[in-house]
Parts: sequence; C-alpha cells; structure tokens
Amino acid sequence: MGNSSQRIEGSFITVAVGASPISAYRRIKLGTDGKYVVAGLTDYGDAVIERDAKADEVGVPARLVNAEGTQFGIAAGAIASAGLTLYSAASGEVSTTQGTNAVIVGKSSAAASNGDVTTYIGKSVA
Repeated sequence: MGNSSQRIEGSFITVAVGASPISAYRRIKLGTDGKYVVAGLTDYGDAVIERDAKADEVGVPARLVNAEGTQFGIAAGAIASAGLTLYSAASGEVSTTQGTNAVIVGKSSAAASNGDVTTYIGKSVA
C-alpha cells in the first residue's frame, strides 16, 4: 500500500524524500513520483520535515501542516514579532513578505531573524 492510500491518525507521518536532500523544518509537498520535495513559494505544502534528510531517504518524520498547535519553520527574512501573518517563501521557508502568488501558511508565534528556526501557528487546510 502506497502513501496515497494510507490512513493517517495524528499529526505525524513518515515520508520518502526525493532526489535532493532536505534540511529540517522546511515545508514539503508530495512530488509526482510519490516522494516528498521542498515546497516552493506558491505551495502551501503538505507537511514540515522534522529533521535533516538525505536524498532518497525513506522513513523521515514529518508533521502535517494542519496539525494542532505550533509548527517549526525557517524564517526567510526577519519576523518582527508574534501575531504576524506568514506566507509561503522559496525553499520551504516562511516569510512576513507576501511574494507573488505566495499563500498564507499561518501566524508567527515568536520573533526571528533571517534563517532562524521559528515557530508559527499553522493555517488549517480547507
């Protein structure tokens, strides 16, 4: 049984990573080959990878983007304070700047500097 037909209970899944390595706390999305890749500027993403993953690695933990509570993310630019709207950014990061065709991913729950691991309250998927 493949991931697409797997029932998921809870906030975490394990994923197979595509041909490129992915560093921790990046938003990820399911690729056309059934493996996960870094979500881009225009992607909401499916999950946030929980640790650094090697190319073609299998069994990597990820947290679903619609999970309750806060998510970890990588700040693309400074985040001045908690409560700010966060948007998708390139390379699976999150930003307070709305790029062209970026989507809202949640609200900041702490201040952060560019490149820092930060926390945010994820936006529920409709």
